[in-house]
Amino acid sequence: MAYVTRDQLMAYLDVGGDNPARVDVNLLDSAIGAAEGMVGRYTGRLFAPNPAVGTDPPVTKTFSVRGSGPIRIPDLRSATLVTIDGTTLTLNQDYDFEYGITEEPYTSMRLIGWTPYSSPYAMTTTSSLVITGHWGWDPVPDDIKHATLVIAAREYRKRDAMFADIVDTGTGAFEFRAGIPEFTKVTMDLYRVPNVAVI
Repeated sequence: MAYVTRDQLMAYLDVGGDNPARVDVNLLDSAIGAAEGMVGRYTGRLFAPNPAVGTDPPVTKTFSVRGSGPIRIPDLRSATLVTIDGTTLTLNQDYDFEYGITEEPYTSMRLIGWTPYSSPYAMTTTSSLVITGHWGWDPVPDDIKHATLVIAAREYRKRDAMFADIVDTGTGAFEFRAGIPEFTKVTMDLYRVPNVAVI
Protein backbone atom coordinates (compact mmCIF):
# COMPACT_ATOMS: atom_id res chain seq x y z
CA MET A 1 0.00 0.00 0.00
CA ALA A 2 1.43 3.36 -1.04
CA TYR A 3 1.32 6.39 1.26
CA VAL A 4 -0.15 8.45 -1.59
CA THR A 5 -1.60 7.61 -4.98
CA ARG A 6 -0.51 8.71 -8.43
CA ASP A 7 -3.76 10.67 -8.84
CA GLN A 8 -3.13 12.50 -5.55
CA LEU A 9 0.35 13.49 -6.70
CA MET A 10 -0.98 14.63 -10.08
CA ALA A 11 -3.58 16.78 -8.34
CA TYR A 12 -0.94 18.24 -6.01
CA LEU A 13 1.33 19.02 -8.97
CA ASP A 14 -1.63 20.24 -11.03
CA VAL A 15 -0.50 18.21 -14.02
CA GLY A 16 -2.46 16.16 -16.52
CA GLY A 17 -5.53 18.32 -16.94
CA ASP A 18 -7.29 17.63 -20.22
CA ASN A 19 -4.32 15.71 -21.60
CA PRO A 20 -3.11 13.22 -18.96
CA ALA A 21 -1.33 11.22 -21.67
CA ARG A 22 1.43 13.86 -21.65
CA VAL A 23 2.29 13.06 -18.01
CA ASP A 24 5.16 10.64 -17.43
CA VAL A 25 3.42 8.15 -15.11
CA ASN A 26 6.62 6.15 -14.66
CA LEU A 27 8.35 9.25 -13.33
CA LEU A 28 5.38 9.95 -11.06
CA ASP A 29 5.52 6.44 -9.63
CA SER A 30 9.29 6.69 -9.22
CA ALA A 31 8.93 10.00 -7.37
CA ILE A 32 6.35 8.49 -5.01
CA GLY A 33 8.56 5.49 -4.31
CA ALA A 34 11.57 7.72 -3.66
CA ALA A 35 9.56 9.98 -1.36
CA GLU A 36 8.12 7.09 0.64
CA GLY A 37 11.59 5.60 1.01
CA MET A 38 12.97 8.93 2.20
CA VAL A 39 10.18 9.39 4.75
CA GLY A 40 10.63 5.84 6.02
CA ARG A 41 14.41 6.11 6.36
CA TYR A 42 14.27 9.54 7.98
CA THR A 43 11.69 8.58 10.59
CA GLY A 44 12.56 4.90 11.01
CA ARG A 45 8.86 4.11 10.80
CA LEU A 46 6.59 1.86 8.71
CA PHE A 47 3.59 3.93 7.64
CA ALA A 48 1.88 1.42 5.37
CA PRO A 49 0.02 -1.54 6.93
CA ASN A 50 1.78 -4.89 6.64
CA PRO A 51 0.02 -7.07 5.68
CA ALA A 52 -2.23 -4.90 3.56
CA VAL A 53 -5.64 -4.30 5.08
CA GLY A 54 -8.04 -7.09 4.15
CA THR A 55 -7.97 -10.83 4.51
CA ASP A 56 -4.20 -11.31 4.36
CA PRO A 57 -2.83 -13.40 7.26
CA PRO A 58 -0.62 -11.79 9.96
CA VAL A 59 3.06 -11.33 9.17
CA THR A 60 5.79 -13.06 11.21
CA LYS A 61 9.07 -11.27 11.96
CA THR A 62 12.13 -12.58 13.80
CA PHE A 63 14.50 -10.55 15.98
CA SER A 64 17.80 -11.49 17.59
CA VAL A 65 17.94 -10.42 21.25
CA ARG A 66 20.32 -10.67 24.19
CA GLY A 67 19.62 -8.93 27.49
CA SER A 68 16.61 -7.21 29.01
CA GLY A 69 16.91 -3.75 27.49
CA PRO A 70 14.42 -2.24 25.03
CA ILE A 71 14.00 -4.25 21.84
CA ARG A 72 13.31 -2.22 18.71
CA ILE A 73 10.25 -3.48 16.83
CA PRO A 74 9.06 -1.82 13.60
CA ASP A 75 5.60 -0.38 14.29
CA LEU A 76 3.60 -3.30 15.65
CA ARG A 77 -0.16 -2.62 15.74
CA SER A 78 -1.21 -5.93 17.27
CA ALA A 79 0.43 -9.26 18.10
CA THR A 80 -1.26 -12.63 17.73
CA LEU A 81 1.74 -14.68 18.93
CA VAL A 82 5.05 -13.85 20.64
CA THR A 83 7.68 -16.51 21.28
CA ILE A 84 11.32 -16.60 22.30
CA ASP A 85 13.39 -19.66 21.46
CA GLY A 86 10.10 -21.51 20.86
CA THR A 87 8.51 -20.61 24.22
CA THR A 88 5.22 -18.71 24.00
CA LEU A 89 5.21 -15.44 25.94
CA THR A 90 2.29 -13.71 27.66
CA LEU A 91 1.69 -9.95 27.50
CA ASN A 92 2.21 -8.11 30.83
CA GLN A 93 3.64 -11.28 32.33
CA ASP A 94 6.63 -12.09 30.13
CA TYR A 95 6.87 -8.87 28.11
CA ASP A 96 5.35 -5.46 27.67
CA PHE A 97 5.35 -2.85 24.95
CA GLU A 98 6.97 0.57 25.20
CA TYR A 99 6.94 3.85 23.36
CA GLY A 100 3.53 3.29 21.87
CA ILE A 101 0.26 5.06 22.59
CA THR A 102 -3.33 4.20 21.72
CA GLU A 103 -3.21 5.98 18.35
CA GLU A 104 0.23 4.70 17.34
CA PRO A 105 1.86 1.32 16.72
CA TYR A 106 4.46 0.12 19.20
CA THR A 107 8.13 0.76 18.42
CA SER A 108 9.79 -1.25 21.19
CA MET A 109 9.18 -3.92 23.79
CA ARG A 110 10.89 -5.18 26.93
CA LEU A 111 11.13 -8.71 28.31
CA ILE A 112 10.02 -8.83 31.96
CA GLY A 113 12.36 -10.38 34.56
CA TRP A 114 14.94 -11.31 31.95
CA THR A 115 18.35 -10.72 33.56
CA PRO A 116 21.67 -12.59 33.63
CA TYR A 117 20.86 -13.81 37.16
CA SER A 118 17.17 -14.71 36.91
CA SER A 119 16.04 -15.90 33.51
CA PRO A 120 14.13 -18.81 32.02
CA TYR A 121 16.07 -18.24 28.79
CA ALA A 122 19.70 -18.78 27.87
CA MET A 123 21.79 -15.64 28.27
CA THR A 124 25.01 -17.02 26.84
CA THR A 125 23.76 -16.99 23.27
CA THR A 126 21.56 -14.78 21.17
CA SER A 127 17.90 -15.72 21.45
CA SER A 128 15.32 -15.68 18.71
CA LEU A 129 12.28 -13.49 19.37
CA VAL A 130 9.45 -14.22 16.93
CA ILE A 131 6.41 -11.94 16.66
CA THR A 132 3.38 -12.68 14.50
CA GLY A 133 0.99 -9.81 14.02
CA HIS A 134 -0.07 -6.76 12.08
CA TRP A 135 2.52 -4.09 11.43
CA GLY A 136 2.65 -0.51 10.23
CA TRP A 137 0.26 2.40 10.49
CA ASP A 138 -3.37 2.07 9.43
CA PRO A 139 -4.32 4.53 8.12
CA VAL A 140 -1.31 6.55 7.04
CA PRO A 141 -1.30 9.82 9.05
CA ASP A 142 -2.51 12.81 7.04
CA ASP A 143 0.58 14.89 7.78
CA ILE A 144 2.83 12.06 6.58
CA LYS A 145 0.78 11.84 3.38
CA HIS A 146 1.34 15.55 2.86
CA ALA A 147 5.07 15.28 3.59
CA THR A 148 5.27 12.46 1.05
CA LEU A 149 3.45 14.58 -1.55
CA VAL A 150 5.82 17.52 -0.97
CA ILE A 151 8.92 15.36 -1.37
CA ALA A 152 7.50 13.45 -4.35
CA ALA A 153 6.58 16.72 -6.07
CA ARG A 154 10.11 18.02 -5.62
CA GLU A 155 11.53 14.79 -7.01
CA TYR A 156 9.22 15.01 -10.02
CA ARG A 157 10.09 18.67 -10.67
CA LYS A 158 13.86 18.27 -10.38
CA ARG A 159 14.19 18.26 -14.15
CA ASP A 160 12.42 21.63 -14.41
CA ALA A 161 14.74 24.62 -14.36
CA MET A 162 11.95 26.78 -12.92
CA PHE A 163 11.93 24.59 -9.78
CA ALA A 164 15.58 25.23 -9.00
CA ASP A 165 16.69 27.76 -6.38
CA ILE A 166 18.88 30.63 -7.55
CA VAL A 167 21.41 32.36 -5.31
CA ASP A 168 22.77 35.77 -6.26
CA THR A 169 26.36 36.13 -5.04
CA GLY A 170 26.68 39.76 -6.14
CA THR A 171 29.11 38.86 -8.87
CA GLY A 172 26.93 36.22 -10.44
CA ALA A 173 24.37 33.57 -9.63
CA PHE A 174 24.31 29.84 -9.30
CA GLU A 175 21.52 27.34 -9.38
CA PHE A 176 20.99 24.46 -6.96
CA ARG A 177 18.32 21.96 -5.98
CA ALA A 178 17.09 22.57 -2.48
CA GLY A 179 16.69 19.73 0.00
CA ILE A 180 13.63 18.79 1.99
CA PRO A 181 11.72 21.91 3.12
CA GLU A 182 12.13 22.68 6.80
CA PHE A 183 8.40 22.41 7.54
CA THR A 184 8.41 18.89 6.10
CA LYS A 185 11.38 17.92 8.28
CA VAL A 186 9.51 19.24 11.33
CA THR A 187 6.58 16.98 10.48
CA MET A 188 8.79 13.93 10.06
CA ASP A 189 10.73 14.71 13.25
CA LEU A 190 7.48 14.26 15.20
CA TYR A 191 7.42 10.61 14.13
CA ARG A 192 11.06 9.69 14.59
CA VAL A 193 11.59 6.66 16.78
CA PRO A 194 13.04 7.40 20.25
CA ASN A 195 16.76 6.68 20.42
CA VAL A 196 16.69 3.45 22.41
CA ALA A 197 19.28 0.71 22.51
CA VAL A 198 18.69 -2.37 20.37
CA ILE A 199 19.55 -5.46 22.40
